[in-house]
Amino acid sequence: MRYSAVAFLLVANVSFAEIDIRGIFDTQASYVVDNTENYSSRLQNFDNRLGVEIESSFDNGFRFYSETVLRYESTDNLEPYRPTQDSSDKLNRRWLIDSKTELELREFYVDGYIEDVFIRLGKQQVVWGQADGLQVLDVVNPLRYREFISDDLEDRRIPLWTANVEFPVRDWTMQLLWIPDQTYHAYPEAGASYQVRSTKLTPLLTGNQQVLFERQEKPDRFWQDSDYGMRLTGFVSGWDVGLGYLNQINNGRAVAQFTGDDVLHIRTGYVRTHLLGATVAKAFGSVTVRSELGYLSDTVPLGVPSTSPATLEQSATREFKGVIGLDYNGISDTLLSAQWFLSHIAGESHAYVRDKQEQQVSFLVKRDFYNQTFSLEGLLVHSLNDADGYWNISANYRYRSNITLISQIDRYYGAREGVFGQFRDQSRVSIGLSYAFQ
Repeated sequence: MRYSAVAFLLVANVSFAEIDIRGIFDTQASYVVDNTENYSSRLQNFDNRLGVEIESSFDNGFRFYSETVLRYESTDNLEPYRPTQDSSDKLNRRWLIDSKTELELREFYVDGYIEDVFIRLGKQQVVWGQADGLQVLDVVNPLRYREFISDDLEDRRIPLWTANVEFPVRDWTMQLLWIPDQTYHAYPEAGASYQVRSTKLTPLLTGNQQVLFERQEKPDRFWQDSDYGMRLTGFVSGWDVGLGYLNQINNGRAVAQFTGDDVLHIRTGYVRTHLLGATVAKAFGSVTVRSELGYLSDTVPLGVPSTSPATLEQSATREFKGVIGLDYNGISDTLLSAQWFLSHIAGESHAYVRDKQEQQVSFLVKRDFYNQTFSLEGLLVHSLNDADGYWNISANYRYRSNITLISQIDRYYGAREGVFGQFRDQSRVSIGLSYAFQ
């Protein structure tokens, strides 16, 4: 693969010092228990997942790591058909063995130090933000929304072929990114449980309306469509501070609509944006204060149909977004967290379907029992604008050192037009088991 060729040049003439192979088998059944359309219950998904990790150290100090996942879903309403994967780079697609079985190379990279410069080359995840539930600055990697936000964020992120370099600059650390991987958010297709239906995110179509779709080609130029980023991190008066800049093609698919000759024209595609962001965090005893602030030069929220044609770039506007969080760990084996999110877009408020200013709050509770053999976790995300939201409660019991029993309740609520309320018919109970081996 072209993205990993450089990585292998670093280790082509060295030998393996040791090889570690480990894996984990997960099985989970998710059962919809509140379907308000027909008052019936059904099995939403029965997922069997085998992940194998290979880690090798070289005699020059470099390390190789890979994670491969084989997934078989005997019942699958999350991706009921073979997904087109049209938002993914050709070298970042899953191998769809059949309609129920797939093989995915999740991560594949080489990393190590050359003097005081850290280098990681290959397919990887890059995390810039730490907000719970929703993302503010954690936008380097696109997301797969097959379960919307019900699954773990690490599983939702799509690793990208990336050149990642970090080096010290006086008392700071500089990170440089080059991402030639043109992979973007993966949204569920028609017929899937979490297909996007909210009128805040997708155009409202009526049966007697003529519609013309104008879809731009996905960016696929190796150099011109690459993403670039830099981030500076350090400590200032006890504060953990980060300053970042990302020049990327926005991971979300842009949609613009206008009417003409009694026809609704819907244009979709991708726009390049510039992200400027800052993070701060500091612990005051048992309380940690943290915040993320971001500015996007070009974002395309769904607009009200206009009467004049406009390109996606002309439909773009600026967005300011941020989060303030408080974490409290003053109770033994317990974490309490609260967050307030704000998103503000520039331009005339009547031009967009969403509100000009949107706010959400979240609350997180984690508690470990019996020497961390049993854990409980609860998360609530609530929209102050639309009064809809999502909450989950999960319980994990470590039966043995390598066997964990898992249960989780996911609940969506609110009006169907809302970002969360659109999935209120997909509230579910999940049970599963995780088995690690080496």
